[in-house]
Formats: sequence, C-alpha cells, structure tokens
Amino acid sequence: MPRVSVIIPAFNAAAVIGNAVSSAQTQTENLIEIIVVDDASTDDTTAIVERLAAQDTRLRLVRLAQNGGPGVARNAGLDAASGEWVALLDADDRFHPQRLERLLAAGASEDAQLVADNLALVITPQMQHAGLMIPAEWLPKPRLISAIEFVEGNTRTAAQQRVGYGYLKPIIRRDFLVRTSIRYDDLRFSEDYIFVLRCLIAEARYIVLPEAMYDYAIDATGLTTRHSANDLVRLSHRERALLLEPGVALNGPLHDAMDRHIHAVDLALGWFCFAQAIKRRDPVAALSQIFQSPAHFRHIGSEGFRAIPRALIHGRRRKAA
Repeated sequence: MPRVSVIIPAFNAAAVIGNAVSSAQTQTENLIEIIVVDDASTDDTTAIVERLAAQDTRLRLVRLAQNGGPGVARNAGLDAASGEWVALLDADDRFHPQRLERLLAAGASEDAQLVADNLALVITPQMQHAGLMIPAEWLPKPRLISAIEFVEGNTRTAAQQRVGYGYLKPIIRRDFLVRTSIRYDDLRFSEDYIFVLRCLIAEARYIVLPEAMYDYAIDATGLTTRHSANDLVRLSHRERALLLEPGVALNGPLHDAMDRHIHAVDLALGWFCFAQAIKRRDPVAALSQIFQSPAHFRHIGSEGFRAIPRALIHGRRRKAA
C-alpha cells in the first residue's frame, strides 16, 4: 500500500500537467501513487498523461466521461486511491520536493487526520514568487486549527480580512474519510472549504505548518476567483444544511461562526449581482440589490469603494497596452 495517493484533478491542463506530475514524481517520499483525474478535457491532457504513465508505474489516469467540476473529479480520485493518506494537487500547482515527507512526519507526531502547510503564491506563467497565502506573522509555528477558527478565518467582514485557511491543501488520512464517508460536494466554488469543514465537524484533528511547500498559481492580478451567482447560492445552501448536523447544532459558538460565514456569502452574492447589473446597465436590478437590507447597502458601498481604484489601475494598464 502506498503511503500517499496524490490526486491531480485536471481539465484542459495540457500546458501545465507535466510540471504538476513531475513535482509529485520527485518527492523524497517515493512510496506514492499519482492519480490524474481527467475531467473530460478537450485538449491533449489525456495524451500527455498516458505518455508519462508509460514511463512511471506509479502514475495512472482516470478519465471522466463528462465534465463534473472539481468536486466530482476529486471524488473520482478518492474512489481510486489506495494510500494511507491522500493529497490533493491542482494541475497548475507544484509540490516542493520534501513536502509529503514533512507533512507525513507532522501527521504521525501530532496524531492528526489532516495536515497542511502554508502556500507559496506564484505568478503564472513565469512562476514568480509573490509571497505567502498566510502572512508569516500570523502563522509563526505549527497550529492546531479548530472548526471555529477555520470558519472565522474564511469569513471576510468589514472589520477583518480572511486568513485563507480554505485555500490550503491538506493531506488527509484515508481511513478517516472511509470511516466518516466524507466526500466532496459537487460544487464548482469553495468545494475545499466545505470538504475540510465537514472533516472538522467530524472532529478531525487538523495541524497547519508555517512552512510553504506548495506553489499555488495565481495570475498577475492576484487571487482571482471565478464564480457565478449560482455558485454562491449553492455554497450558501450547502453550509446552511450543515447547520443541522448534530456536531454543529449542539455547538453554539460553531453554529454562530458558520451563520456569520453564510451571511458573508449572502452579502458577496448581493455585490456580485449588483456588479453584473451595472455591467448590463440595469439600474433597477442594481438598486434592488443595494436596498435589500442595511447590511447589503453597507457591503455594496464598501466593495464599490474598493473597486474604484482597481478599475482605474486596470483602465490605465489597458490604455498603456
């Protein structure tokens, strides 16, 4: 049995999949299997992975007949995995060579079910380093993350920025997932957040290390998030359903933290719908979002104030180009 099953969901990733696979192949922990889940790509992703698999028996390909999104692809990888641990690697990201060895050691010493490290942000396509996901001063040493801290860290309000725990890529004990039957929701946005939250509700012990051994690809504009209004609605509905879980309903502080996160998602939905209405020049729809509630009024005003400088900078860049 391999110690780690590295799962790489991939959709139209021909330009990057080779680098991701190579970063898994060159781990100092070599008792691994590498499972690339091709989410019905229409480019050369499948052909590239098949060529690589012919040269390395640890690598195998799982092909999905139709595109299901990241949650569905991750579940297909979990179903195919046989390792003691599972590790997720996005197709445009990379592991540092000692990452799995270091995380496995921490998992054993801390008796943890989930172990993550910080993320090194790299700008594509040059892969230029651009800092850390979680500032070093916020994570000076290994930290045990509770469900409440995880949710609060992922809640952006007018008074606080997100810590970014939801972006981290933990390795997970597979027997914990088997015992709890936890799988990814078929979401196309924030599927990692809901997955890890499910694990923490099930009382998983989650350790985060300060070292950044995972290169997380971003573009030059930063952490761009591509989602639709429906993605936000589905996220809100899934988290509301989790409020009924016994581990949440009987835990007042966790219930309140999740309720605040859901409220933040609902406000984000209001801002998204407002921005879309402005783009299509629909003032009635835009005003309806502003006056949904005083909270929506304040949030849209705050987001609009932040968006103006970004829009001006973007306009200057386009003019210069």
